[in-house]
Amino acid sequence: MSLKWQEIIVSFFYLGRSPIAPGTMGALGAMMPLIYLKIDMSYLVIMTILCYLGGLKLAPWCEKEFGKDPSIFVIDEVVGYWVAVLIFWIGMGAYSVPYLIILFVLFRFFDITKLGPIKKMEEIEGGQGILLDDVVAGVFAGVVALAIFHMGLI
Repeated sequence: MSLKWQEIIVSFFYLGRSPIAPGTMGALGAMMPLIYLKIDMSYLVIMTILCYLGGLKLAPWCEKEFGKDPSIFVIDEVVGYWVAVLIFWIGMGAYSVPYLIILFVLFRFFDITKLGPIKKMEEIEGGQGILLDDVVAGVFAGVVALAIFHMGLI
């Protein structure tokens, strides 16, 4: 196997190569820098945008190499999870590890179940369709986390 920079990006440092639940592994990988590096919100915004644009640019290459919406492509899970975190962070002014875990569970729930408009995003062709369903799942997760926090459930 030769080292391809494109694969490193779309698989989020090869997490997309996981034989079990590569999307879940990608989202877990997205959580790690938030826990261990204490990233500033402005950096997370920049990282999210860069990963989205990189995923958009590399989606055609990835589909050519691995087929339509391939499981190795987990940069979309990274972006979606970070969108959830950003929404929660903006709404709360902070986050902590327990909230990151709750956001992870909510994000994976919405990403896997593909409720309503999340499923609709998959109908969009190309990289936008691959990425936008996860962005919308992230929006749902962030909003639901804020709602349950403000209702006093967490």
